[in-house]
Amino acid sequence: MLKHRSLRRTNSVCRPNCLLFAVIAACVFAGTARAAEDVGAKANPKVLSGNVLVFFDPCGGASDHVSPALANLGLTVTTHTNLGDFQTALTSGSWDLVIVDSYNNSISDAVLDDLVAYHGAVGKIIFSNWNLLGAAAHPFVALAGVSVVDQYSIPEPIQAWNASPLFTTPNAVPTLDNLLNQCDVDGQYLEPTTATAHAGYEPTPTTDRAAITVDPTGHHPQRFHAPVGHRGQ
Repeated sequence: MLKHRSLRRTNSVCRPNCLLFAVIAACVFAGTARAAEDVGAKANPKVLSGNVLVFFDPCGGASDHVSPALANLGLTVTTHTNLGDFQTALTSGSWDLVIVDSYNNSISDAVLDDLVAYHGAVGKIIFSNWNLLGAAAHPFVALAGVSVVDQYSIPEPIQAWNASPLFTTPNAVPTLDNLLNQCDVDGQYLEPTTATAHAGYEPTPTTDRAAITVDPTGHHPQRFHAPVGHRGQ
C-alpha cells in the first residue's frame, strides 16, 4: 500500500537564505516555475531534443516546476500524476530521461524495480521522493550510490559543493528562498557510497549532509529535497 502524506496546519513557512538547485539531468537543466517563464522569455543558449517522462505527485497544491522548464528547452515531455499510468509509460515507452518528483505518496517497490531495470538499460533518472527513508533498503537506493541518513521536516538551505554544469548550464541556477513548507517531510540527508555529492546542507562537503548526488555512471542524479515546495522562482 502506498503511504500518503500529511498536510501541515500552516500554509507556508518562508525562510531567508534557503537555496535549492533544481537539477534535471547530467547535461540538462530545468529551473523552477519562474525560471522556466522568465529565463524562457530570453534567448535560450541551448535548445535540446529528446523524450522525457515525468511523474509529478504534489502535496498541498504545489506547482509543477519541471514540465514547463523542460518544454522550454525544446524537449518532448510526457507528464503523469497517477503512479500506475507512469509505470505503464515507463515500461512501455522509450525515454531519454525519466524524472520522479513525488512529494505526496511513497513510490512502490514495483515501480522502483522498473526504475532499476530502466537504469540498467542505460536510462537516465532524476529522483526525488519524500519517503526515501522508507525505501532505503531497496536496491534502487544502492544503485544511486548513497545511503539515507535521516529525513527532516523544515526546509533547509542547499548549497553547491563543487563547480558543476548542473548549476550553470544552460542557465545559472538562482538563489531560491521563497519556500512552501506544505507537508510533514521535506527531504533527506544522504551519505555517498559510490556517488558524487554536488550539493548539501552545509557550506562545504560534510559527512552525512549531502543533498544532491550523481551516481558513478552519471545517469542517476538524486535530489533528496522537495523541489515542489518552492514557489515563484
